[in-house]
Amino acid sequence: MPIPLSFRARNLLVAGLFVSVLGARSLSWGAYDAPNFDRPLAEVDALSLKKRDREELVSALTAITRNFPDEAAIDDDLREKAIALALTLDPVSADARQAHERLMAGRRPPAVSYFTSLGAISEALWRHAETLSARDAEPEDHRLAPMLMEISLLIAPGKISPPRRLAFQRATEEAPVNWNRYVTLQPKVNPSNARTIALFRPVDASSNGNEKSPQSPAVAESTATTTTTPTGSNGAMAAGAEDGAETATSNTDSANLAVSEIRIPESALSYVAIDRGGQVRAIGGVASFKVREPTQDEQSLFGLFIETGTKQSFEMRLTYDRDGPEISGTDRAETLIRRKFPRWPDRRLGEFTFRPPAGQTAPESVRLDLPALLMLSAAFSGTALNEAFSPAREFALAGELGSGNLPRIPDQVTLTDLVRAANAMPVAPKALFVPSAEEKVGTSLTDAALAGEPQLLMRPQLIGYDSLETLQKVVFGETPAELTAAIEDFVAVQNLTNSMEVDVIARNAVVQNRLRAIVEKWPGHLSAQLLLAYGSRPADSGMTLRASRDAIFKAIHPVDQYYQQQINGTGGGLVGKVDTLVDEAKRTLSGLRTEIDPAVKDYLAAAEDSLDAYQVYLSLNNRSSSLGQQRLRELQEQLNVLRLKHLELGLGSEPPRIDEN
Repeated sequence: MPIPLSFRARNLLVAGLFVSVLGARSLSWGAYDAPNFDRPLAEVDALSLKKRDREELVSALTAITRNFPDEAAIDDDLREKAIALALTLDPVSADARQAHERLMAGRRPPAVSYFTSLGAISEALWRHAETLSARDAEPEDHRLAPMLMEISLLIAPGKISPPRRLAFQRATEEAPVNWNRYVTLQPKVNPSNARTIALFRPVDASSNGNEKSPQSPAVAESTATTTTTPTGSNGAMAAGAEDGAETATSNTDSANLAVSEIRIPESALSYVAIDRGGQVRAIGGVASFKVREPTQDEQSLFGLFIETGTKQSFEMRLTYDRDGPEISGTDRAETLIRRKFPRWPDRRLGEFTFRPPAGQTAPESVRLDLPALLMLSAAFSGTALNEAFSPAREFALAGELGSGNLPRIPDQVTLTDLVRAANAMPVAPKALFVPSAEEKVGTSLTDAALAGEPQLLMRPQLIGYDSLETLQKVVFGETPAELTAAIEDFVAVQNLTNSMEVDVIARNAVVQNRLRAIVEKWPGHLSAQLLLAYGSRPADSGMTLRASRDAIFKAIHPVDQYYQQQINGTGGGLVGKVDTLVDEAKRTLSGLRTEIDPAVKDYLAAAEDSLDAYQVYLSLNNRSSSLGQQRLRELQEQLNVLRLKHLELGLGSEPPRIDEN
């Protein structure tokens, strides 16, 4: 069983296992697996495709699965990719759905009358893919284009032209499409996956797309033991990583460069990751990296391009531990690191892992581009990570790489989510380092404080970094003395919570002066900034609009939750429970009346009316009677009013998330 690999490495291993059977034919109709339709290959509504273009693509992709049952170029994995694309573009296509159903039953789908030539299909797919890959095309167009290009090239009759291979490599940014998220590639590797690797062989862009001249295989082997560090390799972070700048050396030109030595083969740091496998959530844990020898089965990963003698085919590959979550983003870290360390050691695996705290539900999929970049930088530069970021120590890191390699908090979560995840770690970090380049990064945390959770402003301490350069000064080497002093000064403020409320602390003049001094010592101390702003607001300013909405929603949530349990048959029917819940919610809403933003008054009134409707309906003994049905209709009408008032606030249609803990 092959180990899970990063985008490029995963497909390279697939190809390596298949080298000896490149000419085999896949005629088994029982090896087709249903694509993962829960993860669409593209957001169809965001594509710029016209209706007739979409219909032509669906027809071409469907024909691949129906018109060529004995064609050696088309195997089960390729059929799965074609069906996944066709039903993504048109989920109700009768021909595509019939093909999928027949293949799932292990039977050949009947042929269709259109697209009876693979050459015609290949050209149609390529024509649309070229349009979708244009520089001014939509982001979703750029996502779909390389998938269409790959299938077009795999079924193209005759030799593939170098210019098309070069266009494909540019569209994919020289990393194979991560099909594993959408289809189940066969464990006994099919020919199409091996042929995909050939599409990434070096092409000389300066000579109109001609292939580079092959080297003797002996060249790659004879120089594989060089371990001299390349000139300019001092320093932890890869050059150009901060602004995305390109250097003159590319991966395909690294064959004659000295090998960059692995100086620190293992490292780990506390990291708050984002689980994207199901319901998006923040989760604290340990990200780690280890350079190791490949197992006997993994040896087939190396030397796939032996006929061309390129050294890159023997170089270290990045992978992740198959016993943990799927890890993405390491390919991006590799691209950045290779700008400064282009030639990697041979026949090694660099394995990443992410481990959540014991007892917490393990994530399904996390992105580790930022910690991978830091740990790879340490591995090649020899500059160790700051020990304070080690597991169960004082510091933890959060954030991912955004556009232009600018650190960011992913859109799916808020700063408040990161704070909660850090506090839930077995050893909560004293300080959490978070991206702070975005304007109003602390808005969600301030709103949570105004909604009744001011303690979130106190722990952990939030230290902002607005660039990789800023982060590098803290992550590598020793903690700057100014930062250490600022953190210790804020600890003194935190200790006041043993005897004072956070609101009182934040408004204390002596505390405010101390907070200003902390910001002067370390301008990126986000907690000091937020607490100072929280305490400096006017006494009668009340809550923000969002905080007001969140507080109202949180007040009525237990009643709605009880209602959902009753209609779904999952909750008990304790006598008087609804009265207790409604009374508590009404008391909370009454206390909010003088604190909330005036713009939320109508939403508050609708919430109070909803509580009355909940109470009337849930108090009935026979809810299936005609009276019960009438009260249910009245409740639903009132809930519709509540939703309308929520929409009028301009905060979107989604309700706020409630922390069930």
